[in-house]
Amino acid sequence: MNRGRIPGCRRSALIATLVGLLGAAGATFCVAADAAPSSILVEVRGTVKASPESVAFKGPVQIESRTVTDANFGAVPNVELSIDMSAVVGLGLSSGNKYVTQSREVISVPLRADGNGEIAIDFPYEASSAKGFSAFGVGQASFKLHFVLPSGDLAIGQGRIDTPGVLGVAGK
Repeated sequence: MNRGRIPGCRRSALIATLVGLLGAAGATFCVAADAAPSSILVEVRGTVKASPESVAFKGPVQIESRTVTDANFGAVPNVELSIDMSAVVGLGLSSGNKYVTQSREVISVPLRADGNGEIAIDFPYEASSAKGFSAFGVGQASFKLHFVLPSGDLAIGQGRIDTPGVLGVAGK
């Protein structure tokens, strides 16, 4: 018998076993996007109390959702949210400066059984026209969202702008 050689039958069984194990390992990490993204516009408004001045913000936020499920383990689906705040503008309450944000965030949240969700993100802003000084800061946008089940499509949303660290619920 030749050492180092595997007889034909055993070699086929070994190859089949390796292929099966590699296939199972690859499938373990398989995540599937279920459907095309859905999108809504949510009007936000609110005041960020900051130094050197408070800023009143308002404008539309584009929120796009895409449901992602674990194809193998049957875990609760997640919703990947893309939040674009680039159309939101602010006005300095003491200087009259115009403030802008280019914030675009992507977050993932579990799709709850009741279809409701609440999220909050911090966003940077800066003065686009300085009357005597340059200013920038951070605000917080919070959203109450409702998803159509089981697809995870966005149905409706409410939002508000506030100072980071201030407890509050969107739409209240």
